[in-house]
Amino acid sequence: EAESKMTIIRFKVTFNGRKIHPENIVIGKRGQYMGEVTSCAYADDEQIGMALVEQNYAKEGDKISIFVLPKDKNIEKQKIELTFGDKITLPEEAIILPRFRGTKNI
Repeated sequence: EAESKMTIIRFKVTFNGRKIHPENIVIGKRGQYMGEVTSCAYADDEQIGMALVEQNYAKEGDKISIFVLPKDKNIEKQKIELTFGDKITLPEEAIILPRFRGTKNI
């Protein structure tokens, strides 16, 4: 099996909902697991963060999703167990930015 290569990406949350935290899950535009958030902070009124992801998915300008995990990781049911009124985690939308600020305007 080929070893995957990881890289750091910089991202911007496109709609500021919930606060992004380290270890939150990063998902690609087709639902594939990419990696995890390493850091995130507010810059003015936007959340800007970094994540460690598989290099094959790290394309500048691509949309990604970030699952903000609940504090109690056992709180959410499996999708097949859902019944009316149950709540599930919805992802926050983000976009991959240039690695270094000011190198390209997205």
